[in-house]
Amino acid sequence: MVRLSPTAISGIRSFKACKELNALYGFKQSEGKKNVNRGRLKGNDLTKYQIYDTVKAGIRNSRNWNELQNYIRYRGVEMQFKYRSGSDEVQGISFIKDGQTFRGSAIDRSLGFGQIDKALNGLDNFIEQNYKVESIASKDRFTETNLGETFGHIASPLFSIPEITPEQDDPLIKKSKKKENYGLKR
Repeated sequence: MVRLSPTAISGIRSFKACKELNALYGFKQSEGKKNVNRGRLKGNDLTKYQIYDTVKAGIRNSRNWNELQNYIRYRGVEMQFKYRSGSDEVQGISFIKDGQTFRGSAIDRSLGFGQIDKALNGLDNFIEQNYKVESIASKDRFTETNLGETFGHIASPLFSIPEITPEQDDPLIKKSKKKENYGLKR
């Protein structure tokens, strides 16, 4: 038998009470940052959302870290890296606007160093892969190979369908089970 501390019991009761109030008055949580009324924000929250908008636009319009830094600096946001002690390995990222400093992941999970790096490098890798595919296709045009084989070779990674075994958990099924277990108990 598991014994819960009084603090844990209090937290469970508070959670249930909040759930009941939400159901009673029809409150619901916002679906991400898109639905936030930005005109009513003040102070730190306003600054965080301004940084969020600027960096997200910068990621869309940049191909590497230098372009991103120039893009957001032009719009009044500075970027500062946090390094692992005793090495040159980047561990995190912070953004500075109007004298206020925020960790990237504190603004939004997608603004952590790893996520931004993945987005920027993913774009570079995508461009490189497309260039390689085009160069393979141009080489194959000049050789006497079967056109069907060439197309199959190039397109097979694009149209491959991963096999799903029954042992793997389907995320949609997990999500629906989680919603069923989330119901109010009276």
